[in-house]
Amino acid sequence: MKGWHNVEYVGYAGREEVRAVFSKAIAGLVVFSPMPNHVNALPNKMFEYMSAGLPVIASNFPLWKEIVEGNKCGLTVNPLSPKEIAEAIRYLLAHPEEEKHMDSKPKFRSAQEI
Repeated sequence: MKGWHNVEYVGYAGREEVRAVFSKAIAGLVVFSPMPNHVNALPNKMFEYMSAGLPVIASNFPLWKEIVEGNKCGLTVNPLSPKEIAEAIRYLLAHPEEEKHMDSKPKFRSAQEI
């Protein structure tokens, strides 16, 4: 298929290999279709990207938007729009300083603040 020449398939990867892949990435993609069981899901992959310090490009579901944009750790897009997904990727490629300013690790309130 057109575009697959831009994909590097790494197969099964252990923790060290995942760390190496993440170190070369500009973002982690979590663009699920708006199916009923996806809209309010909390996908592990989103939090793995955040934990690794990668900006997240995620579906613009209300809950995900609150998590990603609320923590300033990425961008949300219409998951049914390849154009929006590509624009988000292009934006991060064109604005590397913005990527560095996205604090991908969410700020959790301390017990004293609650």
